[in-house]
Amino acid sequence: LGKLHIVATLDGVYSRLKSKILVIMFTQGVKTFLVSLFILYLFQILVGRHLSKIAKLSALPTNTEHDTPLSIDRKESRRTQGDELEQLVNAINGMRQNLKNYYQELEESEYRWKFALEGSGAGVWDWNITDNTVFCSHHWKELIGYADNELSNSLDEFSDRLHPEDKAATFAT
Repeated sequence: LGKLHIVATLDGVYSRLKSKILVIMFTQGVKTFLVSLFILYLFQILVGRHLSKIAKLSALPTNTEHDTPLSIDRKESRRTQGDELEQLVNAINGMRQNLKNYYQELEESEYRWKFALEGSGAGVWDWNITDNTVFCSHHWKELIGYADNELSNSLDEFSDRLHPEDKAATFAT
């Protein structure tokens, strides 16, 4: 009857497969990018905005009028109670309270120290290296011949206004 000759190649299959792979790769890349953007957006809403508020409050000194405790604006729920953000807020509030207490103790200690020096009747002065100021007791000012309001707390003015013989005795001790 007849002879049938069939020739089969995979060229068509390869070309269709190649075009499908390119479409799949492109769509998966776009989908991954969009999902990543969505995750970043969720992170910003759930965590990032609170972190920026925490950073702003943590940068404020503790001895200012901004002594209100840190609180974050979010709904309280069973899931958020005791989570990492709440633990961080509690730790920062505790740290700020401790710093405030230590600062108050330091101020009280300095006040007691200056009160004790003034009450001792001795002529004493002290140089604060941090802010380059000098504390002179009332009796010290009398000893070098100045009234209470004549000497400022500036180290430069203090050393300039001393008599030469007082400078030698003062800075030698």
